[in-house]
Amino acid sequence: MGNWGVGLYSGDFAQDLRSSVRAVSRLSFAPSKLLELLCQTELKAANDPSDPDHTVFWLVAADQFAKRGIDCSAVRDRALSIIEDGSDLATMAALGMDEKSLAKRRAMLEELRLRLAAPVTAKRAAVLKAPQKLLFEVGTYWRTRSARKIP
Repeated sequence: MGNWGVGLYSGDFAQDLRSSVRAVSRLSFAPSKLLELLCQTELKAANDPSDPDHTVFWLVAADQFAKRGIDCSAVRDRALSIIEDGSDLATMAALGMDEKSLAKRRAMLEELRLRLAAPVTAKRAAVLKAPQKLLFEVGTYWRTRSARKIP
């Protein structure tokens, strides 16, 4: 676990969060509700500024929402604030990132800031229109290689 580079997705938490955003974004809710659901998946990281993953949570959420065409001003404003006040860089420095890496991270954050400041193009695709079908019949369970009926 942890970070292994200066990129936004250079950490296990960011990779996992991207998957969570992918799943949540398929739901047909308003952007604010999608953000609420995402925050519920990572309560500590979303709500506790002292958590080392706090800044990563908001930056990844904003980046993924923008890439997926989800226009949510709350997540965008929070991420822009994190970039502007330098809290992400401070967190990375506290975690032991060296000066050269911090300079690269600063450049990456500036690119992200420009992307987030641009208007979001609405392109919400692959929203679930109906519940997904069950893989098994009601009353069955999965054991090793085959589905078995519950007696």
